[in-house]
Formats: sequence, C-alpha cells, structure tokens
Amino acid sequence: MPAPSGFVQALVDYAEAIEDVTPLEDERDKLYAQIAGGEGGALITATINGKTFGFQASMTVEEKFSAFVEAIKEFKGQRVTMTYADFSRIVR
Repeated sequence: MPAPSGFVQALVDYAEAIEDVTPLEDERDKLYAQIAGGEGGALITATINGKTFGFQASMTVEEKFSAFVEAIKEFKGQRVTMTYADFSRIVR
C-alpha cells in the first residue's frame, strides 16, 4: 500500500511553508534507523490464549520512509519527472 493520496505533496507544502526541509530530513533519518534496526513490521493480528487483538497501520515504516524521501527530492528540485531520449552516441 503506497502512501495516502496527497501525503507526499502535503510534506512538500509543509517544507515550503516553513522554508526548511530539515524536519523532513530528520524524520527520514529516524525512519531509516527504524528500518535498519528491524522495526519496520506492523502487527496486524495476534492470538494469545484464545484472545485476539490487532491494529492496522495506515502506512508501514517503509512506506512512510519512501514518502519522506520523495518529498525531500521534490522540495530540492531533484525529482525526475521527465526524461528525453539521447541519440547522440548512435554510430552509423
């Protein structure tokens, strides 16, 4: 499941509003540390002694990390939105 619709744009809008991408970079780094530490999974359902409990995360840590990385790239103008073919090295 990808990030909710508009989440990445909301992050970009936030960074633009405060004119600083540092909070996004800080959160990205925290999320990466969670992933690297093996804390990326989310408990959905569990049964202990016949009793069931669970929760549904709106985004996994990995999805949130990806959204923050994408937003930072867009804020910094590093997101590639279009490419062009380059035939300059074709030899006849």
